[in-house]
Amino acid sequence: MSESKETSEKLTAFEMEVYRFIKRHGEILTSGLPTRIMGAVPNLKQKGLVEIIKRSLSPFRSKKRKFVKAKVANSQSCARVKYV
Repeated sequence: MSESKETSEKLTAFEMEVYRFIKRHGEILTSGLPTRIMGAVPNLKQKGLVEIIKRSLSPFRSKKRKFVKAKVANSQSCARVKYV
């Protein structure tokens, strides 16, 4: 069981770069992400490092937009993440 947890926390160098980008910028519209970064977001979501939130931009509109946000906020828990 600990082996599956360990493999789920391993990141490639690019995934770590994307995670740091999202963490640095806070909440980002998914449409506002650079195109080369969008491919790593599902992997980070599956590993539990980011979450995708739906919320409206304005109280006067009913349409909701998707935002990406880093789940882990402090650097100590980020140190647990291992590179591949």
